[in-house]
Amino acid sequence: MKTLSGAILASLLVQSTAAFGGQANESASPSVLVACSPERPLVPSDGSVMLRAWASEMTGRTLRYTWTVTAGTISSPGREARWDLKGVRSGIYRAEVKVEDGAIPPASCSVRVVVSELERGAPLARETGRTFLLRDQPEAAGYGLYSYLLLGSHPTASTLQRYRLVVQAYLAMIDDVAEFGKQSRGKLNITYLPLGTAAPKAADAAWVLEHYDYARARLLLDVLPGDRKSGIYLVSGLKPLSGGPNPPYLLQDLSTVPTEQTDLISWWMNEFLNQAAQERFWEPKTTELFVLKLRTTITILATGLPEVQHALDKWITWVH
Repeated sequence: MKTLSGAILASLLVQSTAAFGGQANESASPSVLVACSPERPLVPSDGSVMLRAWASEMTGRTLRYTWTVTAGTISSPGREARWDLKGVRSGIYRAEVKVEDGAIPPASCSVRVVVSELERGAPLARETGRTFLLRDQPEAAGYGLYSYLLLGSHPTASTLQRYRLVVQAYLAMIDDVAEFGKQSRGKLNITYLPLGTAAPKAADAAWVLEHYDYARARLLLDVLPGDRKSGIYLVSGLKPLSGGPNPPYLLQDLSTVPTEQTDLISWWMNEFLNQAAQERFWEPKTTELFVLKLRTTITILATGLPEVQHALDKWITWVH
């Protein structure tokens, strides 16, 4: 098995910095580090999507955000912008944001979304649906991607807030798989959360944590290398985890993600959903760029939190 190393990520970050408008040497003019993301990767015809950009802080500077799109229109431009795709035909479209202040070299970031006429057929990208994995219940066969929200131990007083935020994001940001009706399983990323008993329709994060099947989660974590008897993990693979680690798989460790930035966990989850929608998720270049983008976004959001910068190498691991 091969793990995406810190050296590869560092190399990618240097390469990407030039694309962001940065410089590869210390004597060059300072620049801005930029990350961006769509609210969701799949947009229905005549729909719209919110775009968001993050930029590293430049003391004493006022940054301007300029969005350009290959189709549709941008309203309320700025750090957040609404992309209106009314009248746009099905296909893949790109939005780019340029960040500048008139003095430093401009930086840019781009995103792509899929516009699909859902009523005429299946989506053009993989959607993510959630469901509870009940005690003694096996995973269903035939899904295009298998993901798991695994808690290695019961929360403590110091970790309870983080556990709540992660489970809350899972419940709020991922639709119940039943909502996708007759959609082909091969086009879905099924995201499991182990429970000891069936959940009521209105189950919230507190209920889920009280009834979470921690023993089942530890059994699933035990098939992966390393000691993960505690913590919070998102694990994704092409096959059910119960059958073994079966590389390639992506391991995301949210065990020590700070809660001071209230939207850090929700936007982490958003980036995961966006990436899972990509049909070529497991190609090396695609996965490496996902890791780079997620690391960049977290770096910017966590400005002023040095423990985040030191931990990033351990938080996101791709094994193939």
